[in-house]
Amino acid sequence: MKIRALLAILIGLSLPSLGQAPDQKEDALSVNPARDLFDLATLNYNDAKKGKDPQKVERDYRIAAKKFDQFLRTFPRDKKAIEAWYFLGMSYREIGEKKASRACFQSAATNWKEGKFVEASALFLASDDYKAEKWGDAAKWFQIVSDTTENKEIKQQSLYRRFLCFYKLEDKAGMLLSLKAVIADENSPYSETARLALARLYRDSQSAKQAHELFVILSKSKDPQIRAEASFQAALTAQTLGDKKLTKIKGRQGQDSTCPYELTLQGQAMAGCHRCLSYWKLRTRKTIRASAPDYGREILRRSWQGRRSKKTLRANRYTLSRIHFKL
Repeated sequence: MKIRALLAILIGLSLPSLGQAPDQKEDALSVNPARDLFDLATLNYNDAKKGKDPQKVERDYRIAAKKFDQFLRTFPRDKKAIEAWYFLGMSYREIGEKKASRACFQSAATNWKEGKFVEASALFLASDDYKAEKWGDAAKWFQIVSDTTENKEIKQQSLYRRFLCFYKLEDKAGMLLSLKAVIADENSPYSETARLALARLYRDSQSAKQAHELFVILSKSKDPQIRAEASFQAALTAQTLGDKKLTKIKGRQGQDSTCPYELTLQGQAMAGCHRCLSYWKLRTRKTIRASAPDYGREILRRSWQGRRSKKTLRANRYTLSRIHFKL
């Protein structure tokens, strides 16, 4: 889901509501300057939100911004201050003053620790920074969103996007922590993808044991692409660990898959079988190229193990000296 869709989930915050009617515990006829000023700002904001005349809409937003700003300067510690910061930021955003809008959202997201206005402010900031490829700042705001939201979908999305930010920064420590946070929620739609990314991270960090454990778990995945890669990588990591028996078992699991192996060689992703193992047919001569012939031979050997004899492979004159992974 795109960030814009996440913002749409917060549509309930589009209109300030708490200041539209006096508190029942208060005397409706009593003088409350703070409430009166907040209600005046609210009235102009709501009129702008519902208006259709562009000129009147902009004028109402500017009046609302002016009144919210006056409210915050006069009553900075009022219980409605966080709402005023948020809707001041929204007013500025509607009239195109993005810098002022961000400053308001930052005040709401950093000076308070919980609540829907903290969540919404942080989500706007995260969205802006993510689009601007300011990965460090975006990761910080996504963390605040995940800590404050009560919406399960927004939380899962925020945690995964936080990992993507660290991935862009090539921050392995941040990637490790963020991936573990995603995996902690077993019901997350990103759980399996995150586990695969973590397994790759362990593998690239020479932590073969941890990588092997995760690849073994993923080899039972319902996703055929994940299952194929995990089975193959489980065999390779088992070989690294010196477990020949496990290497053989996982190698056989990999060949049973009907989807491509996905290898990561020197940081570059290359696909083994283009679509599925049935793609490898002994009908025509194929010349296969790659920078790592040994991996290519291993794929062919495992793909055809038990299906064709070595004599048949030789008869069909496969060129195993030059391996090509078709992307």
